[in-house]
Amino acid sequence: MEIRLLRWIRHRWFDDAALRLPHGIVERLAEGIRHCEQGHSAQVSLHIESSLPTSYMWRKQEMSALVEMRAKDLFAAKGIWDTEENNGLLIYLCLAERSVEFVFDRAVQRVIAAAEWESMLSRMAQHVQSSEIEVGMLKLLDEMSTLLAEHFPVTQGRTLTNEISDTPTLQ
Repeated sequence: MEIRLLRWIRHRWFDDAALRLPHGIVERLAEGIRHCEQGHSAQVSLHIESSLPTSYMWRKQEMSALVEMRAKDLFAAKGIWDTEENNGLLIYLCLAERSVEFVFDRAVQRVIAAAEWESMLSRMAQHVQSSEIEVGMLKLLDEMSTLLAEHFPVTQGRTLTNEISDTPTLQ
């Protein structure tokens, strides 16, 4: 019980952390997502959350499992699994835990090795740990763009449809 109470206190302390992000970061990250999506047909979504919802705090699970569960719940709630080519992906940042998670749709999971994503995730986690969220995210989006363009190239004469908003959501 004590661990869950300490967890809850830490997350409530961070409740408005997303609101204290540097001025203009949302616009710069949205531009980074737009730039990332120009060379491929995959759909990228970014969700930055100050803390996990209270309902997650009282569960008897490791924090890393709770962050992963929250990312998967958001992936489903945002309908990222419902893109035309099943190639949507979610980048989830939990500021209270200084943690980042990726969740991918079926087509992405089929064609890109987990080791490639783990490498990117590790580099991004280092940026999150050192509070370099914007720098890390823009580097990550560049890396993702290159990787996704290899597997989901834009075919000649095809018009890309933006199925998921490029604007990061803050909560």
